[in-house]
Amino acid sequence: MEENNTVQSYHEGACVYRGDGSLDYILHPEGVVRATGQGLSHEYFLKDHLGSTRVVFGSNGAVLQATDYYAFGLEHTPLAISNTNRYLYNGKELQDETFAGGVRLGWYDYGARFYDPQLGRFHTVDPLASKFPNWSPYVYCNNNPIIMVDPDGRSGEVVIDKQNRTVTVTSNLILYGSAGSAALAKSTAGDIQKQWNAAGGKVSIGGAEYSVNFVVNGSYNANLKESDVTGNKDIKNNYFKVVESGIDISYADGVGSNTGQFLLKNISADGSTTEAHEFGHGYGAVKGTADGHPVDKDLRGEGQPGMMNARGTIVDPQYQYDPKAKPGEKGGTINPDKRKVTQQDINYLNLDKLKYDKNGKANLGSLSNDYH
Repeated sequence: MEENNTVQSYHEGACVYRGDGSLDYILHPEGVVRATGQGLSHEYFLKDHLGSTRVVFGSNGAVLQATDYYAFGLEHTPLAISNTNRYLYNGKELQDETFAGGVRLGWYDYGARFYDPQLGRFHTVDPLASKFPNWSPYVYCNNNPIIMVDPDGRSGEVVIDKQNRTVTVTSNLILYGSAGSAALAKSTAGDIQKQWNAAGGKVSIGGAEYSVNFVVNGSYNANLKESDVTGNKDIKNNYFKVVESGIDISYADGVGSNTGQFLLKNISADGSTTEAHEFGHGYGAVKGTADGHPVDKDLRGEGQPGMMNARGTIVDPQYQYDPKAKPGEKGGTINPDKRKVTQQDINYLNLDKLKYDKNGKANLGSLSNDYH
């Protein structure tokens, strides 16, 4: 930071120094250590699920600062008792310089870009904009700031955020075929996202626990060409043809596959879990079994069945097609619409075994790229 050509502070790793070279403070995952005339003082951050700092308190437990936010990061009037911490929304540093006339900048530094919470937008183009032609290059978190965090100002992918202890799985559902529509794509993607997030999934990576978030973007392409699918190189793209007949049930082309077919009546019915189940196959859930489903086919006494359990599984009566039918006989097996995503389904994704690159990104599933 400079003012009137005089350096006010500068960063070196986790350490922030004053212009005269003396230590100002040290950042760490739980807060900051400040250098004072009396030595070092410790401040701790209490954060929400998005990594935003809500309360700052001292080593004696006294509250030093409290901040609430609107969805896109604009602050409610903060309570600053004896401290002004600048690491606030998503844990990013607020650039709070004041200019002539008392105008306050109020932008957040995301690394690749600066973000303006008053607009809910970045001020410059996404460096990865060419990979996401359906989104504005200025958009923040795909317009979904309640469950998503943008770690560095670039568009969302499957990422691990070590600071905020989140793993976000982002996928694109692309429907095609004459039975599909833009409205169906949007509602189907929304159903998949809602059902996979309902588990409140957790994963342990490197000895730390992370919350798992799923984001599914839906679109419909009435003019999709075979080459669009077979030539796809984006791991996030999942292509499903929607048909009204010609197949008995909806299916993904295999475990970890990014293609398949949906039977319209399966995914248009209220309460259907078919789309979330088949998308689970696309995520690569339950690898290594003969049919891509859990081996245990008798779940009596185990409560509501998980999302990846197959048709024909024996369950408690309330989860059968016919609660009065004998187990295993007609009507006496799992009603697919009684499934829900469980922590075990999250475990089936093996997020802890993915190979994350230096930017915390990894691929989930594979490119089958089969055109139907």
